[in-house]
Amino acid sequence: MRIDTNRTVHEFRQRIETDARLEFGDERAGELSEQLDHLANMLAGVARQSLDLRDEPLPSGPVADRRGDV
Repeated sequence: MRIDTNRTVHEFRQRIETDARLEFGDERAGELSEQLDHLANMLAGVARQSLDLRDEPLPSGPVADRRGDV
């Protein structure tokens, strides 16, 4: 089963913005909109990359050892 990462991240972003509007009002929530767009794009990219890499074997050697340093 393939996950629609764009839809999932968009729904997550909408929930955050809705909650912010309810708690802080439209003006303050509007300030978050651009930051939420940036965050949503980053999350979608990470999710797509994770899903694409899931079926690949894990690397071994020095590069794999450095993965935990991030």
